[in-house]
Amino acid sequence: MRLIPFLLLMCAALSAQSPYSGWFYAARGSANGFMLDKVQRIPAAAFSLRKLRDGYTGSAIRVRRSSDNAEQDIGFDANGNLNTTGLTSFVGSNSAFIVTWYDQSGNGINLTQTTAANQPRIVNVGTVDQMGSRPSPRGDDSDFLEGADCMGGNANEVDIFLVTNLYSFTSGSSGNTFLGLGDSPRFLLNLPWTDSNIYFDVGGFSAPNRVSISGQMAINTSYQFNLTNSVAINAQRVRKNGSQIGNDGSGHAVASTYTRISRTSPNGIQGFYPEVIFFKGVVSDNEREIIERNQGAYYGITIN
Repeated sequence: MRLIPFLLLMCAALSAQSPYSGWFYAARGSANGFMLDKVQRIPAAAFSLRKLRDGYTGSAIRVRRSSDNAEQDIGFDANGNLNTTGLTSFVGSNSAFIVTWYDQSGNGINLTQTTAANQPRIVNVGTVDQMGSRPSPRGDDSDFLEGADCMGGNANEVDIFLVTNLYSFTSGSSGNTFLGLGDSPRFLLNLPWTDSNIYFDVGGFSAPNRVSISGQMAINTSYQFNLTNSVAINAQRVRKNGSQIGNDGSGHAVASTYTRISRTSPNGIQGFYPEVIFFKGVVSDNEREIIERNQGAYYGITIN
């Protein structure tokens, strides 16, 4: 007879947890292998060319065909990978460009680009662009995708996970700007600048608002990165392939105004970026390791 009160107490305890708990505890019992079902915190926005969670039922991207500018949504295959069969069937021997990258978080922060000249490519004359063996958007330094502010007005507590492979650092005069959440004050990642340094700027472009890292990237090499800004734990840090490579030891309170991938300054990424995930709040060490290792395994990157 004591079992029922105990169960009621347990249910009450679970319901009192964060708003992310329902998704997490439901997903724990599922048999799927989708990455975001393995972590408790729901992302603020999640973009990928693979399916990231079981509950997501939308498409991956919307593409524009070069021959006639016709558009079509492209979803996932039975294994949760991008439906490249459907993509190439629609595109044929033409090229295709991303009009919309759909947010898989459930928050509806879709990234879009209506200007054809600024749309990242996904198919080149009938062949799907790939980072290694995985389909990926390909930026040419003028491309970018932008959506509403996924952070709700401030980027004081942020964790970002991404994978990328660059084919050049040098086109244009301003290096590669990978992502941004605001311009003034700034929140952006130069990956890397034309001097080959990585710059992670939160609230400014000099110390202590800038983490500057040299000698950590090479062209035609795939990397996994984690960026953290946190006032709560006093950290502004960069991790690469599972290891910390930079931390100025002070988080910064900073406004956010948009969600943008590539080209937050005059030049954007010259390379591939198949997955970018934004969290409002810092994930636990265990969750961070799950994400890092999952991204590494899927994209063929060795995680330390």
